Amino acid sequence: MSTILTTVEGYEDKVLDFVKNAKAPVVEYVGKGVELVGDRSLAYPESLPTPIEVVKSQTAFVKKLIDANTAIVTAVLETIAPVAGFKATKASKPAVKAA
Repeated sequence: MSTILTTVEGYEDKVLDFVKNAKAPVVEYVGKGVELVGDRSLAYPESLPTPIEVVKSQTAFVKKLIDANTAIVTAVLETIAPVAGFKATKASKPAVKAA
């Protein structure tokens, strides 16, 4: 792996750590807001999915979308590797033969 990519991944790890570490204080302060509101909650329509269901559903979709996009981009990069001057991760064969 290149030094540049190692550096980028190091920064990515720091961002992920920041987000993970933010969870506890964010939940704590939201909890304080809930305590202030008390039992004066809104009536949530039963006909709608809960916000938690929406987040879980959309997260699952985005993960599948990222996997599908990764497969396309990786296949294209493996196809162009012989003419682009870099090594492919597996044996590169053109995905589509020119007419």
